[in-house]
Amino acid sequence: MNELVKQSVAIAFIGYSKSGKSTICGHFLYQMGDLDEKQLEKYELLANQINQGSSKYAWHFDKLKLERERGHSVNWNVRHYQNDNIELNLLDTPGRRHYIKNRLTALSQADVAVLVVDPLGYKDHLTEGTLAEHLLICRAFGIEQIIVLVNKMDDEDVQYSETIFCETKTDLIKLLKQAKYNPKKVSIIPTSGWEGENLVAKTKKMGWWKGQTLNEKLSSLRIKRKMDLPLRIPILDVYRISGVGSVAVGKIATGQVSEGQQIAIAPIGVVPNIKTIERYYKNYKNGECGSLIGINIKGVGLKLAKKGLMIGDPKNDPPCQITQFTAQITLVNLQMRKKVGYCPVIDCHTSHIPCKLFRIVSKIDPKTKEVIEKSPKYLVNQDTVVVIFKPIVPMSAETFYKYPKLGRILVRNNNIIEATGFIISTIKKDSDSQN
Repeated sequence: MNELVKQSVAIAFIGYSKSGKSTICGHFLYQMGDLDEKQLEKYELLANQINQGSSKYAWHFDKLKLERERGHSVNWNVRHYQNDNIELNLLDTPGRRHYIKNRLTALSQADVAVLVVDPLGYKDHLTEGTLAEHLLICRAFGIEQIIVLVNKMDDEDVQYSETIFCETKTDLIKLLKQAKYNPKKVSIIPTSGWEGENLVAKTKKMGWWKGQTLNEKLSSLRIKRKMDLPLRIPILDVYRISGVGSVAVGKIATGQVSEGQQIAIAPIGVVPNIKTIERYYKNYKNGECGSLIGINIKGVGLKLAKKGLMIGDPKNDPPCQITQFTAQITLVNLQMRKKVGYCPVIDCHTSHIPCKLFRIVSKIDPKTKEVIEKSPKYLVNQDTVVVIFKPIVPMSAETFYKYPKLGRILVRNNNIIEATGFIISTIKKDSDSQN
């Protein structure tokens, strides 16, 4: 058996459609040796047959027929690689708003986000607010480390120009400040995903660039984790593998897990045992905090185990189904005022749960937490409020104060993010006590 010794970091590549995210991810792994020449030639041959030759690197991530025919990502996709220092999971996310739920699922598990833009197309997305929304999601999910890639520097209208890069960088710095990120802590790197420039080796075509390559930056990443909390694994997906059974895939948010251990799965309330733990076709005895693993669950089929459920330790603060939760939210894009009865989707870890607004407790000052108004009648854009939601379907959630990464929420309506916030307290099913 192999044991996990390197820190595992999840990197989400985000950005608007056609910015080149999938191409960067594929070409980067080609240069790192994860994608061999024979497979790349196969991608190129098949892509040319449907007039998508420029997508050959992207096909290392884009596996769906729909993705390959349309030339853009629909679902999130993950690939793994490691070097001497670190183990990375690259999460390629869809840029189109229509697939925002899939993007949110991936970002909820990310430690770091890589924002990809191109110097000729980014201004339209600045005006439309697309880039601001990407950073809003990162901030809402507690992603502190951001890397920005100014891609497509090989474009014939750019020609690796330092002037164009600097103009783009200036606009991006303003955007980062608006999203409350410190630009001094954000690496902005010029790249060409198609030509592979500045991904692994420094390019000679941009001799003016003295900073790091993407690989150098990723290799230097270190993530602080809360190692002393009870086990929590939000399920990303569940697969049925012939001869193996049900395999739940998820990132260990807190705690650790061992082969043969009994686990609790909420909100369905089953307590099965772990048969095996896998990482990319290798078995391990243990899984540590931050690792993306596959768990072969004994005696639980696909009808029960689904994306959005929570795995924990039945003997140490097990996850539970909740009947309601109190949250502090800030309304960021509310087109019309809302009142009690409002039914948005709450995005919390990997779950997307329809919930009904049960009560508006108070309007508060977000800085001082001072109550400005008790029991306001409406939710109004830009207000910060304390509210109570009731899930319409079974839900498992944690408080922000105990499990910071798992207690963050987005409030979404018709694929538009209307509020961001965090859970203050919950009420468990069959219990009157608050947590």
